[in-house]
Amino acid sequence: YGSPAADSLFKEMEMRSHNFKRETRGFVPSERVKALRDRLVKFMETYIYPMESEFQRQAQSNDRWTIHPEEERLKELAKSIGLWNLWIP
Repeated sequence: YGSPAADSLFKEMEMRSHNFKRETRGFVPSERVKALRDRLVKFMETYIYPMESEFQRQAQSNDRWTIHPEEERLKELAKSIGLWNLWIP
């Protein structure tokens, strides 16, 4: 990489990355987590991704600091199906 310090740093980073992969390769999510992930992915594919260009347009406009009406509707929908504030039990 050009210098002994950089070589040492990158070698250490590579070792940590390898150790992390080795330590986590046996991780298997629970059935509850898999079901939640599937519901979340479906929600994203059905409602969020199709609106990305609209949200991007608003973010680039003079209305960028206002909440898009569809954003509020999607938030309420996510709440109603248990996909809002997932970290709160």
